Amino acid sequence: MNALDRIELQEVNQLEKESFKINDMNGATWAFRKLQALNKKEMEINDIAQAEIDRIDAWKDRELKSIEGDMAYFQSILESFYREQREADPKFKLSTPWGKVSSRKTKKWIYDDERVMAYIEENELDGLMRVKKELDKATIKKAFKVADNGAVVAPETGEVVDGIAIEEVESISVTVEV
Repeated sequence: MNALDRIELQEVNQLEKESFKINDMNGATWAFRKLQALNKKEMEINDIAQAEIDRIDAWKDRELKSIEGDMAYFQSILESFYREQREADPKFKLSTPWGKVSSRKTKKWIYDDERVMAYIEENELDGLMRVKKELDKATIKKAFKVADNGAVVAPETGEVVDGIAIEEVESISVTVEV
């Protein structure tokens, strides 16, 4: 941030905000200079914060990576012990005040989607496949026209399309040149 921006920020801090009103182009120019200085200060703050966040994230990643191998080691020796005990006693349970090891058998379904879909279609098994329907709004805007009264109509027939309304919205944006 340069000296001119610092002066602009000092003026902002001294300003009585409730009583100020822009009356002419000079006032608007003055307000844009203040906004520009504030935007630069905001970017400076964000840059500093991001640099610190990046440093902390890098530290966290290094610390977590250093313990990752130890965690995997202890998990594997617990699993090994659990498997050995289960071979000797199928009802063995490993539970301590600091954790437990358990196992569960599940059935995993493996699909060859194309072959299963072909089978379902050949055998006309309705209800086993989903078809996702959604509006293609970009194509709809091209296909239909907006009439003078604001209604959306089919261009060939002039028929009003049910379910589409047009709302005129005004948006105002203030852009500060940096």
